[in-house]
Amino acid sequence: MTAVLSSSLSFSQTATNGFFRLQSVNGELKLKGLYREQKSLIGDIEEDQKSLYFIGGIMLNTASYLWNPDVVYLNLDLEYNPETRNETYLLVPDRSEVRTLKKFDFRTAVFRNKAISMNAFVNLNQTYFNRELLTNIKTDNSQWGGMLSLNNKFLPLSVSYRQSDWRQQEVQTGRDFSMTQNNILGRVEKTFGKNDMNELIYTRDDYTYNYAGSSEVSNIINRVSLTDNLYFDKKRNYSFNSLLSFYDQEGDYPFSKVEAIERLMFSLPARFRFNAGYNYYRLEDPSQLLSQNRIRGSINHQLFESLSSGIFTDYSGIEQTIYSETDLRMGFDLSYTKRIGTGRINLSYRYYHSNYDMTGISAPVRIVNEEHILSDSEITLLDKPYANPSTLLIKDITGKIIYQLNFDYTITERNNYLEIQRVPGGQIADNQTINADYTAIQPGSYSFEANNNSVAAGVQFFGKLIEIYYRGSFQDYHNMEETDFLTLNYYDQNIYGGRLDFGFAGLGVEYDNYSSNIIPYRRLRYYLDLNLSLASKLLVSINGNVLDYKVLDDEFNQLHVNLTGKITYSFSFRTRIDLEGGYLSQRGQNIDLDLITSRLGISSSVRQLYFKGGLEMYSRKYLNSDFAFLGTFIEVVRKF
Repeated sequence: MTAVLSSSLSFSQTATNGFFRLQSVNGELKLKGLYREQKSLIGDIEEDQKSLYFIGGIMLNTASYLWNPDVVYLNLDLEYNPETRNETYLLVPDRSEVRTLKKFDFRTAVFRNKAISMNAFVNLNQTYFNRELLTNIKTDNSQWGGMLSLNNKFLPLSVSYRQSDWRQQEVQTGRDFSMTQNNILGRVEKTFGKNDMNELIYTRDDYTYNYAGSSEVSNIINRVSLTDNLYFDKKRNYSFNSLLSFYDQEGDYPFSKVEAIERLMFSLPARFRFNAGYNYYRLEDPSQLLSQNRIRGSINHQLFESLSSGIFTDYSGIEQTIYSETDLRMGFDLSYTKRIGTGRINLSYRYYHSNYDMTGISAPVRIVNEEHILSDSEITLLDKPYANPSTLLIKDITGKIIYQLNFDYTITERNNYLEIQRVPGGQIADNQTINADYTAIQPGSYSFEANNNSVAAGVQFFGKLIEIYYRGSFQDYHNMEETDFLTLNYYDQNIYGGRLDFGFAGLGVEYDNYSSNIIPYRRLRYYLDLNLSLASKLLVSINGNVLDYKVLDDEFNQLHVNLTGKITYSFSFRTRIDLEGGYLSQRGQNIDLDLITSRLGISSSVRQLYFKGGLEMYSRKYLNSDFAFLGTFIEVVRKF
């Protein structure tokens, strides 16, 4: 299969004044030929697809101005890659690239570098991309807006407006999402001297989000925040930081919250450092009124370069519609590091004692915006026991996107707690922060004291060539009152590990034994990283990670294997060959995935003419679906 394309276009002009001046034009013309073969099995439906077709496209970037570059400056980016057919496999199997079908991006700046400046933009695009090598996505996005800025030293001010219309379709699942959003943002900055910085921000969001045709969410959000940074000396050893914010949301999920975060930091004589903080939080929604006061303080000391130590206290008091909660923690920490021959020893210890008291009645309590990080390699539990699964709502951190059970995440009951696990290929990325809303049963009045100990020790030999380490965490409870209906987490965690670091390569092993009355497990992890370069000709990169853990109560194993590699050899400055491959396997409760990807590519260029070609293979087995893909391609690009 061949593809031939020839074109030549070049234009540039120096910056001279005039009504209209075109400064630069550049872009590319592209032609790509593909042969693709895919076999799929979804449930009992088997399909075999073969195709040979071509894709052509043009990309154009221009820069121009009216009269003078600082009067009206214009940027226009265009791209058009027409589709030749409509298929369910839309991207090449490595699934790492974003394919733009249509793009119109216009930006203008009026009175740049002047006391008053304006910016405006219009952006329209349609793209295909793939989420985690598993889910093909088609996105239509349109945005337009502008900003007015008053640029001065006395009171810099900017006001911006943005309207966004966004639609996303998961091609294979048929799920469809859309959102319309209007945003107004005003920002004022002010300094009264050389040792302060202050910023006032107002935002208003009006959005409507439709999730997979099953629900529509409309909210209006108003937020005001004031940030102040004050330094008491020229070296900035003494400082005060303040953040005040008010957040009000009206619509399908109405609530309001007020936050104050204050922090004071002093560098004291004899290498002492003092930190103090105060937080105020007030949340009001239709089901509750909650206010929290939190006070923190610490004194730290650094002795030479070896020993650092500190004492700290942390008090939190919460008043809610049906309960009152106080938690007082006091503790200390030590950290010691010392060179031993060609190596180093590292030791640390942390202890705190907690006095916790809850006064209230047994009743349902609404939890709002509880923050968690969902990771494939970690177990995530909701903070409160006795949560009602039917009330659980998982959102992104902005609160705009509502995720769907069994498509984006799954839940599992773990000894009166709920575990949240993301679904590979869903809308939640690995290690993404989410917010959870749910209703839990408040078990009434109770109190207890808790002791928490954390210790770590490590030894390095021959620089960082060899390292052996241990980390331990232990928590128990005393003086418990009325805790019969409360699930407390007693745990002992011991982590043992070792690694080798050769500079260009590193490998290690880690064993984690977590004994807990809620979710005990044992986990074993192996990992390898290799990055090798030979005379700038050959580049080799290999990354591997194996995670095997067993939840003891349920006696189920979960095994994650992830291996990726890339080899690049450059024959010359313009010609090279790339070989990429990857294997991902996940076994466990609610997860059954095997994914293999590989790609062999050759690229070369002659002046402004660029050639690419290669072979691609993709195999995926996930739950009740099985895909096998084989393809070849050749691409010719003429840049100008």
